[in-house]
Amino acid sequence: MMSKEQEEVRNTFIEIQNSMIKKDFDALDKMVKDDKKYVHMDGKTQTKQEFFEEIRNGTLNYFESTLKDEVITVTGNKANIKGKCTLKAKVYGQSGEWTLPIDHNFEKINEKWIFCN
Repeated sequence: MMSKEQEEVRNTFIEIQNSMIKKDFDALDKMVKDDKKYVHMDGKTQTKQEFFEEIRNGTLNYFESTLKDEVITVTGNKANIKGKCTLKAKVYGQSGEWTLPIDHNFEKINEKWIFCN
């Protein structure tokens, strides 16, 4: 059974994934800290702005996201979610389904969980 905070973190992660699928940048912008760095499965690192631009211009297309085996730890206003995320996507011209390990941090700011480094 998850605590309220753990459920909030889980729901924020899912909402971020769904916003990537919908290309809802207003929602994404509110849930992702400005200095967030993204690291792709090939090791490529991007700023929030670079990542969003590749979603916007169609370089990165996300179609479905499924969270599995998540373990969420909350300590004060910091949280971490570990587990697996299966993505159906077309990235850099390659379509497929990938199950990736996740290890993401969140910070509670103004009563909202924000994706951060």
